[in-house]
Amino acid sequence: VCVCVCVQRGEAAFATGPPITIEAPLVPPFRSDELHVMRTSNVVNIDSRPFDPDVFREEEEPGFDPARAVHQSNMIRWRYKEDAHGQRVPESNAKMVKWSDGSMMLMLGDEYIDVAAQDITANQQYLFVRHKNQIIQGQARLGTRMMFQPTSLSSRSHLSLKAAVAQRHAKSDRTVR
Repeated sequence: VCVCVCVQRGEAAFATGPPITIEAPLVPPFRSDELHVMRTSNVVNIDSRPFDPDVFREEEEPGFDPARAVHQSNMIRWRYKEDAHGQRVPESNAKMVKWSDGSMMLMLGDEYIDVAAQDITANQQYLFVRHKNQIIQGQARLGTRMMFQPTSLSSRSHLSLKAAVAQRHAKSDRTVR
């Protein structure tokens, strides 16, 4: 049913139109406790495309910057695999670990990265899926923002960031004529 709202003299009146048929795939909603907002940074980044080792070349990735290549080792990658029932399910090289004291870490390969979680339920942020035909389907309310930082000053992530900054600011040999 097509519904349009008309406001006349401070009162809302609902007018209905002829029924319209809309076809769109129904995307099953996500569980709200599994959704978090994450800002990518120089510590962790995400590859938006499924990983395929047959065609993977780091230099061909969109947005590849040789100066930032040091950060490519902390790239969250994913791919599809088949589960025991033959269903396609996503698989990732990253795993979230929640310790008994409530703290969290991201395991990315053999590197551990500290995770700071912040409650953002007061911000009223929601996740929507945009379908064709200009249809938007609500999925979930976002409740947590996650920020990532190297575990220690001696971690591989911190040392590579430190080396990249030092290289950018290093003096180079110049010849004066």
